[in-house]
Amino acid sequence: MSRINEAGPDELNVYSAAFQSDGRGQGEHHWDSEVGKNILMSFLLKKPPVNIPAQFGLSQIIAVAAHNYVSSELPDEEVTIKWPNDIMVGTRKIAGILIENSLKGHEILASVIGIGVNVNQIHFTGDLHSAVSLQMIDGQRRDIDTEIRKLTEQFVSSLEIFRALGAEKMYWSYDGRLFGIGTEQNFKLGEDILKCRILGTEPTGQIRLRMPDGVERKFYHHEIAMCYRDDLLL
Repeated sequence: MSRINEAGPDELNVYSAAFQSDGRGQGEHHWDSEVGKNILMSFLLKKPPVNIPAQFGLSQIIAVAAHNYVSSELPDEEVTIKWPNDIMVGTRKIAGILIENSLKGHEILASVIGIGVNVNQIHFTGDLHSAVSLQMIDGQRRDIDTEIRKLTEQFVSSLEIFRALGAEKMYWSYDGRLFGIGTEQNFKLGEDILKCRILGTEPTGQIRLRMPDGVERKFYHHEIAMCYRDDLLL
């Protein structure tokens, strides 16, 4: 892994890798990446502009940045954020994000934000039935270093907007890009598959759903999962 940019000792370091031997995403999901074909990078953000109760704001910042990057590359496609922080093109996943925070008391000392974006890979294995890449959609082969810099610029821009305009602006930007908002989608809750209407998210990171019985409920991402089909999880 190599450092490609440094914004200052108290701010942001950016690292990239050509290959991950055991990429992982949320829960038990894995990230399948061929050598040199995709964006595999991490942001080390010191003193992030969120506290522990509002740490979902960091997920919103990077998810909006990744969404804007993919949208700029695929302007004719429907690009959305699948809660909590996957990037979708239609119903297929093109990017995933994983955040780990270093905590001290009620303070976040630093955050490591890992992100993978499928760029030039055209074959995916295992359970990645819904994966897609930029090249699969538009046929263009891209220079990975160039794409990393584009994504970094989007992240810095998203971070600056959060700092200048506050969490509420980022909250609405995130929910406005949310996959399936206002529609009914299948969710796996325990052993049951339920059709629930997506109402939005909470600053805590919970998703708000209208359940089949009409009751509104909130869930964290480890409590419920969205389904691609009745038997397959996104």
